[in-house]
Amino acid sequence: MNQHDQVLAWGASTHQHLIPVEARQIACFKQLVDFGLGALIKSRRALEQPSCENTMSGVNFKFCGQSDGMFTCHCVLAKHALQVRFFPHRLARSCVDHNAWMRHQVLSASGQPVHLTRVPSPLLRPIVQQMWASAPGSTRPAIPNAREHVLPTGCMHLVFRLSGPPLRLFTSADDGRGSHQTIGYAIVGGARSSFYVRDVAEPTSSVGALLRPGAALALLGAPEDALAGCHTPLELLWGRPRTGMALERLHAAKELVGQLGVLESLLTEALGSRMHGLQPAIAWALEALARGDAGIGEVAARSGYSHRRFIALFRGATGLTPKAWARVKRLDRVLALAGDPTLGWAEIAAHAGFSDQAHLTREFGELAGLPPQAWRRAAPVSARHVPR
Repeated sequence: MNQHDQVLAWGASTHQHLIPVEARQIACFKQLVDFGLGALIKSRRALEQPSCENTMSGVNFKFCGQSDGMFTCHCVLAKHALQVRFFPHRLARSCVDHNAWMRHQVLSASGQPVHLTRVPSPLLRPIVQQMWASAPGSTRPAIPNAREHVLPTGCMHLVFRLSGPPLRLFTSADDGRGSHQTIGYAIVGGARSSFYVRDVAEPTSSVGALLRPGAALALLGAPEDALAGCHTPLELLWGRPRTGMALERLHAAKELVGQLGVLESLLTEALGSRMHGLQPAIAWALEALARGDAGIGEVAARSGYSHRRFIALFRGATGLTPKAWARVKRLDRVLALAGDPTLGWAEIAAHAGFSDQAHLTREFGELAGLPPQAWRRAAPVSARHVPR
């Protein structure tokens, strides 16, 4: 591949990722391995200039030179601003390096941030992928009976709700009786292999973190497989006094930046001096399955463990079986490609690793709870949060 076939892509709606991708002839994607709606494409030639600025598709894309081998760039689109630092050689990777982007914010009409996302401190990065804080803004009205399909990521998350009602989950988006399960204001969302439905009738403020495989035992005192497939009140893991104190500290931080700082402190305190990390065989298996370039039998054989022991170790680290986790990662590739309206579902199926379009349609429905074309018609602002 020519060095200029490396591109940068940034979700041009409200996504908070600067995504390194491997391109097919610059204008066409070969593979995107993380979700995004729309994309800003910029040739790697821009990186050869110490400082440059371009506007493409309404996005201001500014490189600000480099320091210690790292490039810095700023992307601005309407109310969205993203600052990224990265090493050029990482562009050659075909998978997302979530440590590349550093900070993303969405501004209200008054210029105040309503959504802020950043990576944690270096101490936490091996177990925390990203942190976010959001406020509803003054223009978000209540929408009676509004619900949302939340598609799986394959990862755990920790969320503190600071305003609005507690988290409520429904058995389906069409549950006319309105029966639901109320979880609370401090929630651990275990890794899932399929969608769930939540109440979004009232706007809420929240702060949270997306956790990496292996983080649960270090931060929460319970393994991933014990928390998978469900939402658990944090007080059952941290205890009511500790959870209540965490909520008080977050409420005391009025601004989003301060809330992220408090969250980072809470996670650092929870980690303490505990040793953490994945077994090398499991870490390699996660990367191989995410890329889709190895089958489960191959990664199990290369792990050095028996097939049964490998499955157990993998489930303990992720909460999911290798097969379930690989299916979610394949959904990642579908969502990234499906953001391009010029791609048909048969072409997406081929690039994402499905045998045919029917295979994609069947698996998409099982994981997302709706057909692929219904997802596309919904045009969700966030690929994994589909209004119903």
